[in-house]
Amino acid sequence: MRRYKVVTFEDRMCVTPVLGPVVTIYYEDITLMVWEPSALISLNKGVTVYVGQRRRARLWPLLDLDQILMRVDRFDVLKGVNA
Repeated sequence: MRRYKVVTFEDRMCVTPVLGPVVTIYYEDITLMVWEPSALISLNKGVTVYVGQRRRARLWPLLDLDQILMRVDRFDVLKGVNA
């Protein structure tokens, strides 16, 4: 087990989950980002990131999602904002 974290770079982000391998996602490869309710914290929403049809990462609402999303800068694929 390790600490969950998301590190953003100019062209990619690296997500380190609590369990499993580190996932590197290139921003240009993202096909969909969806706001979804969090099981951990009620009233807050996290973001699920998809590459192709595959779920690649879950960005927890404990993070500063605004800063991460501004760095990713792919609002064209962000869905469910008003859901």
